[in-house]
Amino acid sequence: MPVSEKEAEAARLEAEIADVCGMVNAATARLVDLIGRVLATGSWEGWQIRSPEHWVSWKCGVSPARARCLVAMARRLSELPETKAAFDAGELSPDQVAVVCRHAPAAIDGEVAILARETTVTPATATPCCSTSTGTGATSTSAPPWATGFGATCPATPGCGR
Repeated sequence: MPVSEKEAEAARLEAEIADVCGMVNAATARLVDLIGRVLATGSWEGWQIRSPEHWVSWKCGVSPARARCLVAMARRLSELPETKAAFDAGELSPDQVAVVCRHAPAAIDGEVAILARETTVTPATATPCCSTSTGTGATSTSAPPWATGFGATCPATPGCGR
């Protein structure tokens, strides 16, 4: 296949992947919205159901870790209307929204939603500490805590929970 045809096919595939990702993001946003309604009504409560996360894991067929993430987003998104709107539109991935829900103050939701649209989620979101090494033995603390996971770091604080 000539280079120009290969490039054209790559562009078509990338566009289709972007479309599918937007649909998956919007569908996940709908799921999170429904989980929020389940939380609000207490519909998850039942015989031998230990928690909303347990119910979500069972009903949605997801791992306990994924259920915790979905429930955490459902609990927090009502405070973050700009982030929720971007998620509903498929503009943000569940991983991006999870970072925002975990770290962003509601007062700056609009700014954080813009930042989230323009950045990718880094492996920092999976690390046990908010800060990363600078390679010199020092720890980078250049970014505010809500920016963690978007290629930035937050200050290392005892009991951070990340």
